[in-house]
Amino acid sequence: MVRESTDPLRVPFFKWQDKLTNAMGTYYVDLGQLEVIKALPDIAIAKVTMSCGLMQRGDITRPFVERPVGPYKDSSEFDKFAPASGKPVAMLVRGRDTQQMIGKLDTVYVNLGTSQGVKVGDYFRIFRYQGTRSYIPVEKDYQDRLYGYGSNPRHYGWNDLPREVLGEGIVLNASQNSATVLVTLTRGEVYAGDYVELE
Repeated sequence: MVRESTDPLRVPFFKWQDKLTNAMGTYYVDLGQLEVIKALPDIAIAKVTMSCGLMQRGDITRPFVERPVGPYKDSSEFDKFAPASGKPVAMLVRGRDTQQMIGKLDTVYVNLGTSQGVKVGDYFRIFRYQGTRSYIPVEKDYQDRLYGYGSNPRHYGWNDLPREVLGEGIVLNASQNSATVLVTLTRGEVYAGDYVELE
């Protein structure tokens, strides 16, 4: 059972969020599974066998299809200083239930899909360019100067410094222009608007 998901607040968390969300397609939230116990000519009676959330009138039922899962990677292999992979880069557009702050074991949506070579079981590395996120409560140009901690002899732009690698996640589902990713490891807060790249 699924339901189309929309943001009730309709307030973008970062500059391109609405545009990216629309380009990725329609979001559906998994609500659970039903088992038909009696089928009548115009209606079926079913019982809930698994629930992931509140089900209500108007939700959509579809035949059950087993989903493939990829191999789970041991977190001890995580490289917090990993260089750029050279593979496609995208954005973490939003979390499940329009969540904007993400942590370990949260589900997120990214704007890379099967048309860019993404498949179930792939891993995404989550990262941030230093000094580029305006929604994090820090001073402007914090990458090289911060009150009380001194400053560098010269100003560094965001692309002059190493990326801040925040975590990683495994692809659970992929469509043409988007992928659903389970965050398997984080080193701190992750936000909608942070970047991802295929490992």
